[in-house]
Amino acid sequence: MKLKRAWISLLLGLMALPLPAQIGGRHVYDFMNLTPSARILSLGGVNVSTMDEDVNFALQNPALMTEEMHKRVSLSFSSYLAGIRYGYAGYSHTFDKVGTFHSGIHYMNSGEMQGADEYGNLTNPFYANELLWVVGYSRAYRGFQYGGNLKVISSTLAPGFHSAG
Repeated sequence: MKLKRAWISLLLGLMALPLPAQIGGRHVYDFMNLTPSARILSLGGVNVSTMDEDVNFALQNPALMTEEMHKRVSLSFSSYLAGIRYGYAGYSHTFDKVGTFHSGIHYMNSGEMQGADEYGNLTNPFYANELLWVVGYSRAYRGFQYGGNLKVISSTLAPGFHSAG
């Protein structure tokens, strides 16, 4: 019995450790590091503990969703440097005896860019876009709040360079 508890404790401890996925760090889907709200940015870019009625918190930590978020909407837009635009739209809904769900879209549009080949010859202009769609769930159980997100990512950075995950 003690051995079983030790294994469970070890596995739970290992689940809390970050796992590197690519060489080079955080350069894939880097738009996801842009915070969707000024409030999250004021908390250092990541909110792990503040629970209130802000739907933006669910994008980073779905366990922060509560029943008070019922029918809450969040819209944000930012015009960044050089014509780059990014934004977030989210909605939360609570179902009695089931839990709180949310859905959101986080996007970045880099606008039109002039294409060029490897020799510097100009080619056709192109657009770069990145999109994240998230669906999440949260529920309280015996004094604990838990939740999870499912995220679908799409990125088109140049003609012929598309990825999804």
